[in-house]
Amino acid sequence: MGHFMEEKQNDAEVVRRLRAAGAIVIGKTNVPELTQWPFTETEAFGVTRNPWSPGHTPGGSSGGTAAAVAAGFAGVGLGSDGGGSIRIPAACCGLFGIKPQRGRVPLAPKADGWHGLSVFGPIARSVEDAALFLDVVGEHHTGELPFVQAVGADPGKLRVAFSTKPALPGPVGREQKDAVARIVGVLEKLGHSAEQSDPSWGAVIPAFVPRYLRGIADDAHQVENFDALESRTKGMVRFAGLISDRRLQKAMDSEEKVAARLNGVFDDHDLLVTPALAAQPLPIGRYANRGTIWTFNGVARFTPFTAPYNVSGQPAVSVPAGFDSDGIPLAVQIVGPAGSEALLISVSAQIEAASPWADRRPVLSV
Repeated sequence: MGHFMEEKQNDAEVVRRLRAAGAIVIGKTNVPELTQWPFTETEAFGVTRNPWSPGHTPGGSSGGTAAAVAAGFAGVGLGSDGGGSIRIPAACCGLFGIKPQRGRVPLAPKADGWHGLSVFGPIARSVEDAALFLDVVGEHHTGELPFVQAVGADPGKLRVAFSTKPALPGPVGREQKDAVARIVGVLEKLGHSAEQSDPSWGAVIPAFVPRYLRGIADDAHQVENFDALESRTKGMVRFAGLISDRRLQKAMDSEEKVAARLNGVFDDHDLLVTPALAAQPLPIGRYANRGTIWTFNGVARFTPFTAPYNVSGQPAVSVPAGFDSDGIPLAVQIVGPAGSEALLISVSAQIEAASPWADRRPVLSV
């Protein structure tokens, strides 16, 4: 009991709020080392598998959480997202994930995560569960209604932009493009209008990478036994050593300009739909024994749609969009302007009602 009470006293603020609301915390789940990759495989703790297809990753970095929720261990899980780490595993595992507006959910006892990139948010089987979770852990602005009330609320007739153009050069899978078309079709049947409109990615990658690398290095230097880290992680730390304080500050100072360009699409539209991923979940072991550069370059092309919105800080969700021919989940990302979590929840709930996903269960479930 003493150890259990000590753990409760040391809870992060987000966990404290969950317990205070009556949540039962059943455990901690696996992540890639220092939460840096979109696959959950480590030398120390082994492989976490996708319940829909054990030969594939559940994504990352919140891969263990997504696998647990998909398999029925819990109805909802807490994830963190510094470059897609809620949306990517939600997409891989057929779940709904919310990356909230930066500042919505407290990071305490930390003051910051990856120099402003990282936030906390829910991964859930249903939109309503995710909305309730966000109500419990998040801050509300004056006059803002509970997010759970957005479930079932009429968002009005919206102007939806859609794009399959990635922020990095590289292919986007046919099934990912088809998933966007399918969800756009659902939205049109719901009465919304849609047209193709590509975001202006601009200098979003130079604005992201220095903060990402330095954030990993910051975390690595807080590890008690640095020498025990994987060689690939140490390689990332060495890369971070090439990022000067001046370069880091330049990346952070560019955020407002980058965000303004990204958000140009919202001058004429209310929401943006993109693929959640550029390809289907990675096979287990795809990057086993691979070096730092090989892994870094490879995963960047697997997940080019998510990181831009960590730079801008605005909310985005991953919405299930059916299954491929092998029975592996497909997903889209829906992005809204700053502070638009309620709108994203309302529209996602419409999609869920029109094209339900929560009743399907993977083979590996309880």
